[in-house]
Amino acid sequence: MQQRRWFIALLTLLTITGCSTSFSYRFADTYLEWQLAKYVDLSGQLEDEVSASIDALHQWHGQTQMPRYRDFLDRLIAEIEKPELSREDLYVYSFQVFDFWHSLRMQIEPLAQAYLPRLSLEQQAMLIERLNERLEEKREENKEALADPEAQLDELYDAAEEWLGALTAEQRALLKDAYNAAEQDDSAWIAYQQRWLTVFTETLLRPNAADFEANVQMLMTSPEQLQSDALTQQREANRERTISLLVALHQQLTPKQKRHLQRKLQDYRDTVAAIAEDYVI
Repeated sequence: MQQRRWFIALLTLLTITGCSTSFSYRFADTYLEWQLAKYVDLSGQLEDEVSASIDALHQWHGQTQMPRYRDFLDRLIAEIEKPELSREDLYVYSFQVFDFWHSLRMQIEPLAQAYLPRLSLEQQAMLIERLNERLEEKREENKEALADPEAQLDELYDAAEEWLGALTAEQRALLKDAYNAAEQDDSAWIAYQQRWLTVFTETLLRPNAADFEANVQMLMTSPEQLQSDALTQQREANRERTISLLVALHQQLTPKQKRHLQRKLQDYRDTVAAIAEDYVI
């Protein structure tokens, strides 16, 4: 599954653009949307303050980040016209994507510092319960995916066709080889998520602890340090394979596929630009 994730992330850049006015803000690598009301029943002054902070976060994102995404997509659209796409180019783009994501993490972290200590015991319990439920859903999804690898491969084909149009036999073979070479078991990633949730739970329940602020900062801005060495190596290997795959696919793109991909990216670029315009002061 990680091979498919990397392919989709690098090809579509949806991890950083969102590309809709309902952009989801997420707690670090846990994919917890920055919408406490989805997980916790809020009321009174806390609800009002959280709502105001989310509005301010959207304002910051629209004014400062959407223009960055727009310019980034402009570069990608132009890049497709090149006869070759180098590994170095893709690495640069992947680092830029991480920088976008890191900027968002840094903006969210003060909000976590401000509001997590103010949750009641009941709200804390509700948040922890729902995060555990969500993690259990991920475990079940991983089991189902491992039980039906053909379905996962079909999803990879579908993702590629959404962005490129109809695939050639050679392109399908490339995707299949890359899929078969990648680690599909997400157990190591889920174990990392469990470690994150364990530390998060311990931190949430001790808001007056001396290390509360430091722990929240780590959880929000640098949770990768909770990854095992095996997971770090696995993710890097899958990224290497995906970059190789994208370089090879780019070489095989037909003129029609290039136009299809450029139109798709242009649609996202125009959406991002429109959102940025909405936030111009």
